[in-house]
This record gives sequence, C-alpha cells and structure tokens, in this order.
Amino acid sequence: MAYGGRRIGGRFSDIFLNFAVVTILMFLFVALLLGLVFHYRVSHNDPPFENLQIEGVKDEPGIYYVNLNATLLVFIASWSSSVAPMLSSFVLVLAAYPICRQYLAQARENKTQELLTPYQLALTLRFMNGGGFGALWSWLKYHVGWRGVRQPQGVVLSSTACVAILALSLAIVIFLADTWLHITTTTVNFVQVSQVVTDANYSFVFARPPCTVGNIDPWVNCSLNIAATATDLINATQSLQVLNNVSDVMSVLTYESSPPYTYLGIPPSDQISQRDYTATTFGMNTQCKPISTECNLIGLAGAINPFRCNDAFQGDLTQDRWQMAYFIDSNMTSNFTFGIHNPYYFGLAAREIYPGYDYSDPSEIAAPLHGSIAFVLFCTVRVYDVEYDSVNGTVTRFVTTASNDSVASIWQGPMAQMPFGPGTPNLQQAANLAILSNSSQEIADKMALAYSVVALAVGSQAVGPYPAVAAQERQSFLVSRVPAAPLFTLVIANLLFVLLGIILTSIAIWASGGEVREVQARLSIGGLVADRFEEKRGRDRIEKMDDSFEEKDGNGSMRVAIDRGNGGGYTYKVWPKSGVPNRPSDQPELLTKS
Repeated sequence: MAYGGRRIGGRFSDIFLNFAVVTILMFLFVALLLGLVFHYRVSHNDPPFENLQIEGVKDEPGIYYVNLNATLLVFIASWSSSVAPMLSSFVLVLAAYPICRQYLAQARENKTQELLTPYQLALTLRFMNGGGFGALWSWLKYHVGWRGVRQPQGVVLSSTACVAILALSLAIVIFLADTWLHITTTTVNFVQVSQVVTDANYSFVFARPPCTVGNIDPWVNCSLNIAATATDLINATQSLQVLNNVSDVMSVLTYESSPPYTYLGIPPSDQISQRDYTATTFGMNTQCKPISTECNLIGLAGAINPFRCNDAFQGDLTQDRWQMAYFIDSNMTSNFTFGIHNPYYFGLAAREIYPGYDYSDPSEIAAPLHGSIAFVLFCTVRVYDVEYDSVNGTVTRFVTTASNDSVASIWQGPMAQMPFGPGTPNLQQAANLAILSNSSQEIADKMALAYSVVALAVGSQAVGPYPAVAAQERQSFLVSRVPAAPLFTLVIANLLFVLLGIILTSIAIWASGGEVREVQARLSIGGLVADRFEEKRGRDRIEKMDDSFEEKDGNGSMRVAIDRGNGGGYTYKVWPKSGVPNRPSDQPELLTKS
C-alpha cells in the first residue's frame, strides 16, 4: 500500500526522543548526584572555643562529607556508567541526519568514489543500529586489516565511525571516573561540635564563699563542726561519696605529670564522654621523702620501735602503729596548725606487715622482728586553684595557681583536726599497698599520691558544682567521604555527553529538512530488509517505516530463510503466500524454485 506524495514523518519527535535520552537523562544523573552530595553535605563547623579544638575535626581540602550511606551514593553514581555505553546508538541517530544529508547529495551529484561499498554499507548499518564496541572493532579490523585492498572509505562511514568513537570514548571516561569514585569514596566517622550553654556544671567553687575570707581557721566554717566532745564534718555525706568514688557530682582525678597532680573533676558518664570543656577546680600536689634515718627509726629486738625527728614529732610504733602530725614549717618545729600557710606539711610514721621484699635502700626502712617493717616520711602539700581543658576525655591543658592560705586551711583542717577521721583507713590501706615497692622513695611517692586523693575527697564537702568556663558537645556519626576530584571528573564526563547531545541535536534539526528523513529512516537494517524482500512496497513512499512491510495489513506475509543455493553456497530464500520458495531479486528471470 502506497501513500501517494507522503513522506516518512516524525523527524522532530525522533530527534527529541534521542535528545532526551542523551541529554536530559545524563543531565538528570548529574543533577541527582550533585543534589544528594550538596543536600546531605555536612561540614566541620568552626569550633566554638579555640582551646577545645579536637585534632582531625576539620574539613580536608577537596573532600566532601555526605551524611548518606556510601553504598547508596556510589550505586547512584554508577547509573551513568551503566547507561553511557548504550547511548552511542542514540548519539548516532542524531548524527545520522547530517550524515544522510551528505550521503543523499553525493548520490545525486554522482560522486561514486565517495559512496559506500557494500561492506562499508554493512559497517555503517551496524554502527547505526547500536553495534557499539562490536561495530567499532569490526571497523578497526577493516580500517587496518584490509589496508592495501579496501576501497577508500566514504565520508559517511568515516563520519559515522568518528561519532561512534567519540561517544564510546566518553562512555569509557565515565566508567573510569565512576570506578575512581567507587574506590576513593569511604565511610568515616564524622564529629560535629556545638556549644553547650546549659547543664554544664563542670567547675567547682566553694559552696560558702565567705570561707575564703581571712585566714583565721576558715575550716571551722567551711569544713568542720567543732563541739566540746566531738568534731564532725559539715557535709560528711558528700565527702564519703567522693572518698568511696560513688558520687555522681565529683570525683578525685589524677593529672599525670612529674610529679602528678590530683584534682576534683567530673565522674565518667555517657553525657560527659561526648563533651569537651574548660573548668576551674581545686587541685593538690603532695611530695614526700623518707626520713627514717634522720628520725633515728630503729628496731630494738622487735620489742620496741622508737623514732625521734625532734620534740614535735617523736614516738614508738610498737603499740601505736600509725602516727601523723601536721606542721606549719618545713623544719617540723611546730605542730601548731591553726592559721596554716600554703604549702603545709605533715610527718607520717607507720609500721606495716613485712612483705618479704629486699629494698634497695634498707637504711630508710627499719625491719624489726615479728614480721613487720617501719618507715617515717616527711611530706609537703600544696593546694592549687586549677583551670584545665578536657578534650575527648583527655586533659590537654592543666594550669595551676597556688591557692591562698585560707583555701589551704579548708583542705588541711579535716585531716589535721580529725586524725582518726574518715580518710585515715584509706591512707592505712594505701600504706599496705605502698610497701610492695622496691625502695623507700617509691613508698613515699605512692603515699604522697594517696594523701592527695584522700585529702581532696574529704575536703570536697566544702565545694559545689558551678558552670564550666566553656563547654561544647561532640556528635559522632558515619558519613561518606567523597573526594571532589573523581566526583567532578564523573560530572564533567556526563556533561560532555549532554553537550554532545545538544550540538548534534542542533545540527540534526538543521539537516533534517527535505528528503533527509527518508534516507535516514532507510539507512537501517529495517530499510534494507524492506527494500530486498518487500519489493515495490519497500520502495514506495510511506508515512512510517512499518508501512513498508506487508504483514502490517494483516493479510499474511512471505517467509524468509537461509539455505544452500544451486552453486553450493548459501542464499536468502522466500516463501510467498503460495508456499513456493524463491530467491529475492529485481530480475524475475533469476527466481529459482527449490
């Protein structure tokens, strides 16, 4: 069935469809990928406090942090590399219009040397019908392998091959960029910091500020209740909780240095583990030295164990195995402890069970009979006002300033005025462990640290929580670490496809006028089959390429097969509706019956 003067239409819809696939689809991939990256992008905000900066918590140059699963992100990025190789056929449809325009002009101008040979036509059709890399490989073998025997390539084939090479090269670049992005995109732990303005009472100050005014026995008002028959702690509950490490408010912590400092800090908790802060508090440093020889500590037949440092500190450890005395000077000349200064001093003489050790300096450790040893220590205690930074659970800055004498008195009072108070059993237990040392100085160092811990805990009753100088909260979560280089390489490669589609679409619209659409539609496998097997119907003017085939009318159609021919080779044979097979030809006399 012919359609008179009609021509094959739909050029604009055909051009737009291929334009949409090549351009709009790739552009949407780019928009989706960049939209996800920048919509879910997170950055390390500027730290609210310079002294609380966390190492590594800063943006790396050329890196995007995306709060999105890395697997999902690279999966979406891989869409373009999956689609890109298939786009070459759509690109060639757009390129076919200017190519067919030139092909039609060559035929009408009788430029036979520029027309396609049958094999070149086969290669061109293979390109045009989505041959992809297979078509390119066949063309390369023809271009190189047939050198010397092949005919000069027509512009149609070389132009088609160039467009195919360009499209497939872009597909390879997209694949490589996508692979690069896959390899370099990782999941990392991301930390964001924000300022905490409430619920951050990490400093400690005196609960009764007048305690620090003057130096006339301030512990009377801040630490102790002194009655005629007993002396009690003002807030024994808090002291005992801190001393036994069960307080939710404060704890005695140690800042490792040489020598170490102890200070009142915040007990570990889930909340505090996510926060960094600058706080003020009180600290203590105690240094002790063995003075057993100086104090004439000896063991006489195991029966008596006397020592005498001076008139202010002397005794016998045989019956009284634990003796402490506080002094206002380093010479131990006066054990009058009212109105002390910072630092203050104390002496300790103790007798403990002999652990069976051979000490490196036995002269400072008396070893009386009956399974015990004895030692005498002299200690210097300094109380400090402390400001420190805690970052990620680690103290990064620790600044000490000597406290005034009133503050020192508050810490010394409960220890000196209550010699058998709540801290004494802890010190005695510390001495039991300290003797498991190698030297007298090691015993002294362990006792010095134990005293600081106990004294701070007992005196903690005088202080209460106060807002931190600065506090920030860390929020940790997993993000995708996306390098900018592979990301934008992939984006640019996709946009090159978009640019190629726009250029070819513009040229296709310009070149599609006149009879070009007829040539473009027939320069296809369908056009060649219709021309060879549908005879006149396949060459008539039609509105759609489908109209070239008899089967569309619903009245049946011939059948096609390949079989051995009369010459021993193989040929196409057709079976008309009558069922008699023929070889298709324009010359009826060449028809052969099987």
